[in-house]
Amino acid sequence: MAHSLQRLLLVRNIQWTITKQSICVIPALNSSYNKTFVPPNPDPKFYKDDVPAKDDELSQKNIKPAPSDQTYSCFYDHELHRFEKIVLRKGNSVQTRQLIWRTFEEIKCIQLKKYNAADEDEKENIELNPLKIFHQALDNAKPLVDVVSVSKGGASYRVPVSVNPNQQLFFATKSIREELWKGKPKNAAALRLAKELLAAYNNEGGAVKRKLDLHKEAHANRAYANLLHG
Repeated sequence: MAHSLQRLLLVRNIQWTITKQSICVIPALNSSYNKTFVPPNPDPKFYKDDVPAKDDELSQKNIKPAPSDQTYSCFYDHELHRFEKIVLRKGNSVQTRQLIWRTFEEIKCIQLKKYNAADEDEKENIELNPLKIFHQALDNAKPLVDVVSVSKGGASYRVPVSVNPNQQLFFATKSIREELWKGKPKNAAALRLAKELLAAYNNEGGAVKRKLDLHKEAHANRAYANLLHG
């Protein structure tokens, strides 16, 4: 009986698990969508126009529903969501989210103090939006290249390679996270994260230094760039 059920489930492309007490049938991921369905794009910037153009490709195709961790809301921020998941410690997403919002409050307070103490000409150059500071800090900490180890002829070489946007975001977030939890801190985590983001916003701090060191290493080993495809 079990063998016949197994064959039936495999033919129908359904994942199955059998336990001693019961049988749990779990539909395979995206098994209900054929090749005519295209993946969605839940980025709010993509849907800035109220009326789609006549030559819009998505208006002529079937679209899969958005994943459960994404939303079409105008308040959704992909980089902030990824940053929260990478900074996450011990699976406590609520605590991590509260840390990020307290960090934004610290950034707002620091920038407001600088704004109130500045001259009229300097106030125009002071950014008060914590979310814009956050995105600029991540952009300044994102590397353009990475360095990997490649073995050739019994020797190991450090070879520079290009990185995609997801890898750039992961490296920048990881660098900021390591600076946040480095050593034995005396200040609150929100204040330390706020100072590190402000430093990265001004092209300073440990996260930006990690990126520049990686670029220097890649430039020093540029002669081995062809080994990766050799």
